[in-house]
Amino acid sequence: MGFIVHVKIDAIFLLKFKLHYFFIAMCPSVLLLRSDLYQMKKDIEIPIVKDVYVAAVLMTGDTGEQQWWVHLINDSTSPLENVMIQSRGYSNLETKAGIKTATLRKVLKVLPAKSAAKLEPIMPEVFHLFNEYWVTFFEENTLKDRKFIFGPHTIEAAFQEDLPVVKDKGIIVR
Repeated sequence: MGFIVHVKIDAIFLLKFKLHYFFIAMCPSVLLLRSDLYQMKKDIEIPIVKDVYVAAVLMTGDTGEQQWWVHLINDSTSPLENVMIQSRGYSNLETKAGIKTATLRKVLKVLPAKSAAKLEPIMPEVFHLFNEYWVTFFEENTLKDRKFIFGPHTIEAAFQEDLPVVKDKGIIVR
């Protein structure tokens, strides 16, 4: 019984710490496979997202109170299709740890060219956090994605500027 436990511990140790070296020692063809994968990764072209922005706009509601709303702006000449937006907030940019908000997701079937979509309200209680909006979409049959991050204390009325497409002022992440 002790022998079986010892073998299991050795197997787990091997898997966790030496799996990579074990395969290279036992299978020299793995080196060739790894170099092929490296070459393939170099050949992958990552498309650049242009003319798509996220902006926070201070809007006045029906009751007269002001509230910040996040918008997705498509300033390009082609529509964005199957758009998925994931938003979350966190206090540490490096580790995305510390204080965290819930992760919210939203899907838009199509966002026409030269248009904007109102995504969600953003509360002043999270302005001290990094507020991330990860946008993934198809543009001209190419999958694209980009993270837009509002830094802490950047959503303030004093920082507003004219926004493309939206005929209003707001805080934009380019």
